[in-house]
Amino acid sequence: MKVLASRWGTVIALCGALLAACSEDSPTRCGDGSRCVDVLRIDVVSNDDGILPRADVPALRSIVSVRIDPPMAALTTNVGTPAMQALRALATYTDGTESQVDGSWSLMDNAVGDVEPVTGLFTANAVRGGVAQVQFRTASSGGGSASATVTVTLTQRIGPMADPLGAMTEGRFVELGMPVTDATARAEIDYPLDGVMFPQNITPPLVQWGRGVVGDVYRLRYQKVHITVTQYIVHTGAGFTFSGQLPDDVWPRIAETDPGQPATLTIDRLDVAMRRVVAGASISMQFAPGSVSGIVYYWSMAQGQLHRIPAGTTSNQRLFPAGIVGTAGSVPTYRYSGCIACHQLSRDGRYLLANGDLSYVFDLSMVDPTGAMVPVLVRAGYRWYFSTMSPDNTRILGTMGDATLTYVDSNLAPVTIGGSRPPMAGVAHPYWSPDNRAVAIISNVTGWTTNASFTGGDLTLLPITALDTFGPPVILHRGASLATMDPAGGNADCFPSWTPDSRYLVFAHTPNTRATTGDGRTFGSMYIIPPVAGGTPVRLGNAADEGMTPRAHYPNLSPFISGGQYWIVFYSDRFYGNALAGTRGTHRPQLWVSAISQTFDGRTDPSHVPYWLPGQDVAQQNADAVWAASACRRTTDTCRTSTDCCSGSCMRGADGMFRCMPPPSCRREGESCDRDADCCGMGMLMCDTLIRTCQRPIG
Repeated sequence: MKVLASRWGTVIALCGALLAACSEDSPTRCGDGSRCVDVLRIDVVSNDDGILPRADVPALRSIVSVRIDPPMAALTTNVGTPAMQALRALATYTDGTESQVDGSWSLMDNAVGDVEPVTGLFTANAVRGGVAQVQFRTASSGGGSASATVTVTLTQRIGPMADPLGAMTEGRFVELGMPVTDATARAEIDYPLDGVMFPQNITPPLVQWGRGVVGDVYRLRYQKVHITVTQYIVHTGAGFTFSGQLPDDVWPRIAETDPGQPATLTIDRLDVAMRRVVAGASISMQFAPGSVSGIVYYWSMAQGQLHRIPAGTTSNQRLFPAGIVGTAGSVPTYRYSGCIACHQLSRDGRYLLANGDLSYVFDLSMVDPTGAMVPVLVRAGYRWYFSTMSPDNTRILGTMGDATLTYVDSNLAPVTIGGSRPPMAGVAHPYWSPDNRAVAIISNVTGWTTNASFTGGDLTLLPITALDTFGPPVILHRGASLATMDPAGGNADCFPSWTPDSRYLVFAHTPNTRATTGDGRTFGSMYIIPPVAGGTPVRLGNAADEGMTPRAHYPNLSPFISGGQYWIVFYSDRFYGNALAGTRGTHRPQLWVSAISQTFDGRTDPSHVPYWLPGQDVAQQNADAVWAASACRRTTDTCRTSTDCCSGSCMRGADGMFRCMPPPSCRREGESCDRDADCCGMGMLMCDTLIRTCQRPIG
């Protein structure tokens, strides 16, 4: 008995040693991070002398596998109302038992929510719908890991004033039963255009449709896989414009949910006279995974004045108010009474070059051009019609009213050209490449008139071989070659514009560079071509055509690439919306924007169906738009979507405003960035600091 008691003492001593390994702060946890209850289960064997512990046998109760409960969870919540899902990790052990286990929780991407790293509580941010990939790893190094998904679906109903949540209005639709099909009575969607591609940060489009009488109710339903927004609009009688717009804080939720997936817009009509619901037409809307930025400057034809619209806003600012000429010290300042037009901007958006009674160079950084007195450089007796500035803002190449070329520095002093002298006559529409390697120009101009229009011209490249030195001109495309091939016909190539990476040129083609027909309508096509001799132009029909008729002119590319797209602004008199809220039946030129895929294969039309540029006055004739750069939003700056931000995510801050917030989720190809670390793929993407987007390294 004494021997047996002694050996039991050994067992007890061993247990005491094991218990000593437990943390004082957490008596159920051992020094290696495993639970003590798992380690203390040791084998005990018998021999001739009695019962002895086997110190050479390890603990039998170890983790075999780990799972998350539930493995797939689904949350449905209203836009802007966060929702929570509890998650727990369960471990299966070698003895067949299963129990909850501690560890760390994380997310592959925090776009749709966040997970508490210790407890595993998932909170949907209700800003974006989609699928979150949740990861769990046990605390002990010899444990395991598991993953689960949480699907977040957002919903929203927006009712009329008397029924703001839309419950009673939806009840009326349900009461009348399934929608009926009647093509003669359905609400036809006039805007947006079917297949349109929007950037993420576009303001909510003014949806426009037709058909109906007083008292009818329209159900506008926006749908993606993980979001459904329903808006009800009542025909109120006189003054009703058959149009509606989502709240500014709801529309971005549709854009950011399910990136890369199209949204469907359907308008059903509750026909009060017939007591029925008429199924409406549907259109598809795409969203590029990027935002547009910068400022668009354009010409209002009837007013003869320049205006500008900051991208992503509906602000319309008139520039250079009418008045008298004056001076401020030695700096000439002007208040204009005449027309300021034929404008172009420097690459950084600082300088605006324009034509009026003289040639002007405005420094937009010195004063607000919407004010009365604006500093300007002028030279007496000097008047260009079209001009372009070098990327470093030191040189200006212009073409004059007689289609001759001039070359000056930024102070308008003449500069001597070296090397092969470019054509000095019969030239128009110069455009300097962003990489400073060439100037695109239209040469062999024919049919030139004093109003700066012409009927024939060839797209030509002037290579830059050194400072103020040009190589022999290279004709990229002859305008006459499209006379019988283009739906617009004509011999005139005109208005070239470079993509931000200098890989392609976009140009217009038309019978005359006013791009008008006998009935006064816009008539012209747009093409994209590589800047090499013998390159094949591809027509941008998706962007330019209304039906089968090309109605686009004066293309100008944005100074940035975003969402894997080049963005182009142009003008067209295609109908915008209906006759009450838009321009249907008027043929007034308006500004439109189209995305052009950066992965252009050289053969297939890379353009997308365009959208109307918000901020314009539909009562005016708007044309000749150019795009200036602006910076992406930094941390704590206000934002509308995450792609507005240089890095990080656009989230609601403590003040209730949406702001660019850390920690950053990595940015995909084509999205904005501030440094290489912002981009996904661990070196597969790099941040191009010139255009501040994540791009694949060249080579």
